[in-house]
Amino acid sequence: MSLNQLKKNSDFLVQGTVIDFSHSNKDSTNVSIYINHIISGSEEILGKNVDVKLPGGIEQNVYYKSIQCPLPNLGQKVILRLDKKEDNYEILAPNSNFWIEKNHEFVLNNQNIRQEPALEEITKQLNQAIPYRYTDLC
Repeated sequence: MSLNQLKKNSDFLVQGTVIDFSHSNKDSTNVSIYINHIISGSEEILGKNVDVKLPGGIEQNVYYKSIQCPLPNLGQKVILRLDKKEDNYEILAPNSNFWIEKNHEFVLNNQNIRQEPALEEITKQLNQAIPYRYTDLC
């Protein structure tokens, strides 16, 4: 899959900031993300908060970590693909299409597949698509 295919096969490809976690159980956590930048898709969600579900969560003070998609940190910048379903947003392929910021660049959140050549190329293209100023100022 290429970056162009990711763009074509989703309603939105966005960069945002994790601003809140809520409604967690051992299977999933609701994550609120403030949308800083639209890579592809309409700008209707630019500057808005979008709630999505990510795998893994907390139940009775026990953290159930998803190995393929660990929860990002509060305040962390992320890149994700979204589809709009009525008034809700669904994250697409969080195990392989979810990037987090580390040291002013984005890396695939799933450490187990970061080195796959196709995903490395997409990651490189995403880092070029998101100007450095978006990671610093947002």
